[in-house]
Amino acid sequence: MSLEVGEIRARAEEFEPRLRDELLQARAGLRTRPEFARLYRDHPDLGDRDLLADVERAMAGAEPEEERRLRCLLEWVAEHQVERSVAPLMDEYFAWEATSTVDLEDQETPLRQLARVVAREEDPSRRRELQGVSEEILEDSVSLRFDILERERDAVRDLGYGGYLEALERFGRQSYRPLLARGKRVADATESLYREHLRLHLARQGVEPGDASRGDELALRRRPFPPGPGAGPSVDAVRDLLRRDLAALDLRLSGLGDVRMDVEQRPLKRPESFCAAPEVPGRIVGVVAGYGGWSDAHDFMGVAGTALSLSHLDPGLPFEDRYLGDPSMGYCWDALFRELLGRPAWLERLELSRERREAFARFAAWVDLLDFRRDVARLEFELDLWEEREPGSVVQAFADRMAAATGFRPPPQIFLEVVGGGLQVARRLRGRLLADRLGAELTDRFGEDWFRNPSAGPFLAELLAGGWRESRRRLRPDEDEEKRDAGEVAARFRKRLGGAP
Repeated sequence: MSLEVGEIRARAEEFEPRLRDELLQARAGLRTRPEFARLYRDHPDLGDRDLLADVERAMAGAEPEEERRLRCLLEWVAEHQVERSVAPLMDEYFAWEATSTVDLEDQETPLRQLARVVAREEDPSRRRELQGVSEEILEDSVSLRFDILERERDAVRDLGYGGYLEALERFGRQSYRPLLARGKRVADATESLYREHLRLHLARQGVEPGDASRGDELALRRRPFPPGPGAGPSVDAVRDLLRRDLAALDLRLSGLGDVRMDVEQRPLKRPESFCAAPEVPGRIVGVVAGYGGWSDAHDFMGVAGTALSLSHLDPGLPFEDRYLGDPSMGYCWDALFRELLGRPAWLERLELSRERREAFARFAAWVDLLDFRRDVARLEFELDLWEEREPGSVVQAFADRMAAATGFRPPPQIFLEVVGGGLQVARRLRGRLLADRLGAELTDRFGEDWFRNPSAGPFLAELLAGGWRESRRRLRPDEDEEKRDAGEVAARFRKRLGGAP
């Protein structure tokens, strides 16, 4: 059954808010079992394979602006059909995760709370024990997660656009290997400095290099330094300061809609921070995972940046520019605002001593580099994974690569939790590189304190109003993004880290 492009857009705009709300309910721990499969069944026309051909026919001879929008719509239709195939398994997985518990000291603890328990554990030995508990329970979901991975791979191939990576590159109009190469150049150029800081932070935890686990990283993120006066910025202090800065820029977090920051700790809240936008720009929710300590302030800044980018876009934009566009732009705003916690000039207005401010700024910069390195390693792993006929053969390789890149070894099985969904890691890595570009441009134009310079307000407002439209046309369009010298990114990391710890 063929549909006119206008009908596809109208039905997509009806469906997308419902899907995003369902994801929000499931990930924020507000619902035990989502109903993704039912939601897709309620919109059978969007599962018709002819829709891809319908959009492609409309692209033939379309004006450049309309063609750009249609390319976004084509990618959405493809993703929708893949996600439709995976939806029943995702319902099952979310239900398993939300109802699973672990026995900790004769007390049943929800599985989704285990990462927070690990992060708050002071004793490295006990953290390793808890990590073992985590690995054991993850084994129960391995078969289901492999089924999800294989069904996604098959669904992409069934679209008729080639293999998994080939299809994603055609829809996303980007090549992943050049992006990986740029990321690896940055990681290589900052290798020795990253390792120096890693050794310092592990020593403060009493952990030997080579023995550090994912649990040690979680604990480090939560409390990077020994407790003491002014041990770190709180979420409340960070929120108040961000509001003051936005007011100086004549912006506000709620923008043109309703933005709510969810910092509540709930038993079934997943241990991940994210920003959900069921109605753009009408209803946006920034969810902070709630590990406690410094990590909550860091995550708050990231999800607030994404929320800002969604709440200030022009509500008159078409569906593709309000709900779709280039997802890397969302990650760009996330990274840009997280980076503020690595600026002494931003931290100086908090009640911290100068020594603490400088230490936290260096730590925040190091965490950003840690996350950058992890994304580079994950992208390389996923590119290899999707070309591997037997994904089970690379389980151990995931843990080895993450340990080599970051110094922290995750459970091998966790790769099934983080892999999938159309190579989101590539979008996030590209977003980090875009954030470096945008941060450099803001500093060049408005100074080191651009975040509170009223002159920066109109520039940011104009950029925000355009939503997530294709980034390469909007950030320094005179430069070719793919050929950008990674040395500049590495140099800024080195400057933020301030040399040796």
